[in-house]
Amino acid sequence: MDDITEIGRDPYSGRRILVQRGGVLEYATDTAALESAAAFLGVVDAVLDAEQEASVAELAALLRPAVEALREVLGIAARYVGDGPSDVAWGEAARELGRRLRAGGQ
Repeated sequence: MDDITEIGRDPYSGRRILVQRGGVLEYATDTAALESAAAFLGVVDAVLDAEQEASVAELAALLRPAVEALREVLGIAARYVGDGPSDVAWGEAARELGRRLRAGGQ
């Protein structure tokens, strides 16, 4: 089953959508996710570069979609990274950083 990967779930039935790893459907899904992330990056750049500063509420509205886009892109990248010990260490370091940021840097 190593050549099968999940690309999402059917929104109506909740069933997993499985495709062959390295196949056309996986490539199309990856391409769509990367194109969406690139377009979203353009929107965020435009907001940050605008002459008028964005409000806290406007910036907060961008946070959830930014996290979701990053999660998708990292999911794609993770398929191309090995399962060596250094990968596990980096993952744990990222989780620790997240915990510290949520705690206010303490």
